[in-house]
Amino acid sequence: IECRSDESCRRAGLISSEKQLICSGPHSCANVDNVESREGNIRGTGYFSIYSSNNIVAKKDVTCDGESSCAKSSVSSNKNIYCGGYESCRASNLTSTHITCDGFLSCERSTIYARQNLYLYGSLVASSSVITAKTIYGYGSFAGSLIDSLDLDRMTVILHAYRAGYNSYITCRSGARCHLECRYSGCTGLSFRCLTGSICTVDAGNCTNGDSEVNGI
Repeated sequence: IECRSDESCRRAGLISSEKQLICSGPHSCANVDNVESREGNIRGTGYFSIYSSNNIVAKKDVTCDGESSCAKSSVSSNKNIYCGGYESCRASNLTSTHITCDGFLSCERSTIYARQNLYLYGSLVASSSVITAKTIYGYGSFAGSLIDSLDLDRMTVILHAYRAGYNSYITCRSGARCHLECRYSGCTGLSFRCLTGSICTVDAGNCTNGDSEVNGI
């Protein structure tokens, strides 16, 4: 199924495809109750193409390339979610095995659950969000966010960008092993809380023995 024209499939109760579903026109699949690909992929390339849709579900991948293409939506997939456009997944609920936030403000103010890897590239990509992922690669910023191990038994947070975790909080819950890796100023202003029953480790690079703080933590 391909919705190419402006508002071509907008406000439908259900858009369901056996394999590939492409929403390329502006607002083409916006404000839809259920958008699904039962065996394949969903791709939102148009401006506000799948905006404010209740359930965007794909067997394989969901790709949100257009500006605000999947914003204010609930998005889930078995394999990958890619948010590459400006504000493409802003203020959304994102659940997948691997999630990538690559556009400016692409995953800002979102609730993000990655069963394996979360990749953050670019400025403020996931700021002011609530994040759970087995491994978080913070090459962009999730400033002002809450990172929580929740039901995970292991969580690794890697911060290699300028103030990537500034004013954020990491919580490692009982039964989890959590590892934090800091480079440059990536962990400046970050709080790392290890609750009773958790095991936490920190790799701060070239830290100095006896410091009460490491890279601002």
